[in-house]
Amino acid sequence: MFKFDTKAWEDQLKTKAQKVEDSARAVAQAGAQVFYEQVLSNVPVKTGKLKKAIYQAYGDKRSGEGRALYNISWNKRKAPHGHLIEFGTSRAAAQPFLRPAHGQASARVKEAMLEKLKEVLRD
Repeated sequence: MFKFDTKAWEDQLKTKAQKVEDSARAVAQAGAQVFYEQVLSNVPVKTGKLKKAIYQAYGDKRSGEGRALYNISWNKRKAPHGHLIEFGTSRAAAQPFLRPAHGQASARVKEAMLEKLKEVLRD
């Protein structure tokens, strides 16, 4: 008769699962940083006001246990014209900088998040 004790494996899996849950904010931030940098590179620069108004912020209210969310947008007080650039007007064509960043950076965002998760699991 063979005995096979899986207790050690179960403990390791629980430890790794806890590490993954605890690292949600760091993993999300790694992806947010890539997206943020893509948005910055997309912003058309005339005066630099809009580019300086781009921010990334941790979303406390929408984040929770095992879940982390970052907001990336522009400060409407510093650059109240941001929506006019992003969506255009009847007189000026749109020069979107935020919306296209999703498609442009999605593969790199996933890659950065996966790398961060691997780093967390190695420790």
